[in-house]
Amino acid sequence: MVHHETIEKGILSNNQIIDVRAVLYDGSFHNVDSSEAAFKIAASKAFQRAFQNAKPVLLEPVVTLEVTTPSEFMGDTTGNISSRRGRIRV
Repeated sequence: MVHHETIEKGILSNNQIIDVRAVLYDGSFHNVDSSEAAFKIAASKAFQRAFQNAKPVLLEPVVTLEVTTPSEFMGDTTGNISSRRGRIRV
């Protein structure tokens, strides 16, 4: 099972990754070196490596909108749009 924190956090844009199936074919346990944390780290790193090797593409909707705001809120408004990867054209 893929480490849940990794798929909830995402890799490309910090959005949840959905519709993914992962199968572990082989593994081993050692009384000294094996722990829950070690398996979580291994699962997370394996998923990240496989995900990057698959060359994922982020598909986002493109929307054009017009925003009108009072000048005292201009900084907050542009900051909010920019933080969401929006492009502002005047």
